[in-house]
This record gives sequence, C-alpha cells and structure tokens, in this order.
Amino acid sequence: MLSALAVLALAGCAEAESEPSIAEFVFEQLGPQSCELMPVEMDGPRLRAITAENPDAPVAQGTLSGGLEGAFFGGGVYGADADGGLIVGVQGAMVSAADDSVQHLCLLAVSLGPVSPEGEDAAIVPEADMDTAAEGSFIAPYQIWEKDEAGAPRRLAIGTASSGTARFALNAAGQLSGTLEVELSQDDAKALPLTATLTLPLAENIISPVPRLKQNDTQEIAE
Repeated sequence: MLSALAVLALAGCAEAESEPSIAEFVFEQLGPQSCELMPVEMDGPRLRAITAENPDAPVAQGTLSGGLEGAFFGGGVYGADADGGLIVGVQGAMVSAADDSVQHLCLLAVSLGPVSPEGEDAAIVPEADMDTAAEGSFIAPYQIWEKDEAGAPRRLAIGTASSGTARFALNAAGQLSGTLEVELSQDDAKALPLTATLTLPLAENIISPVPRLKQNDTQEIAE
C-alpha cells in the first residue's frame, strides 16, 4: 500500500522558490502509493459487508465525528529504522452514516525523535509546535479526497492534524498495532473539522526508507 522513494521529487511546483509544507514533503517523499483511493465499487454497504464477513481480517476501522459522522474502513503499514524513527500510515474510506457517501482519508503519523512503540500514549502535535514538542511526539500529515461524478479524484484537503494521541505496540512477530485519534481542521475544506479515532491491527513493516522530521525545521530521509 505504501511504498517509499529514496529521493524527494518536487519538480513541477508552481513556484520553485517556495518550500513545500510538511504534509506535501512527506507525501511527495513516499510517492503516489502513500495515498491511493479505493475503487468506486467499494461503497459503504460493500465495505460493511466485507468487514462483517471477515471479522479476523486485519482491517483498520474507526469512527468519525464533526464535519462527517460515520465510519472508517481501510488498511495500514509502518516503517521503523535503527535509530528509533517510526512512521505509521493508514488509508481508506470514510463512509457517511447519513447517506453512505464515501470520502477517502490518507493519514500518516511521523515520529519526532526516537520512539519505542510499547503501547504508551504519545502526543500528536500541530506543525507550529514541532520545535518545542517532547521527543517521541508525532506529527500527522493527512489528505482527504473524493471522486466526482465521472469517477475522477478530487483532493479536498491536505495538512497536518491540529492535535491528537497515538498509541502503538509491536508484537513478537514484528507487527504493529495501535490507535490514532486526530483532530483535523482546515478552513473551507469539506467535512472538516473532523475527529477520527482509528484502530490499526497487525500492520507490516514495509515503509523504507523512513522519513525523518527533525525539530529544527529540517526535513530529510533516513537511510
């Protein structure tokens, strides 16, 4: 689901002299598979039925409240490096409880400094607080998409979570599970503000290299 690129490709920016936002940087670095949308036929009733028929499948699920009331269905993976860097990625469908309409959420949690995923709560901080955040905190870039009447993708929002909590743990097989609770807010964006509480079961370690966000406004790729 998420495959990483070893180099940052920012060619084609409208203004070459402008720096990308944190969210743009991370998603560009990870490549297009960091935010793939479900096919049109995976609508709300179909997603609920598949989940009910396969209760043991490692499906990321969650609840949504605020600008969109409903449920989340998707999947997740993670990446970790020898220096304690950690990134967790979740993507999937946000299904409205009112009419079963579908929007698509791609959410990342990127550690600030080394992290040991042992099931303890860690803060998700806003971009403005990165430099003063405690070591082991996370920043959470996200994108929200929908498909138009012709099935073409249309991005509704890109940014970083304004607050939240992450809790991750590794099992003996090296699989990661946990929860993410995030507050997403962006002016003039459909479905926002939004609170998402997501449960991630048994994610595999497949993101490499791991993106690293240092707390001095630098952005780099950890090899």
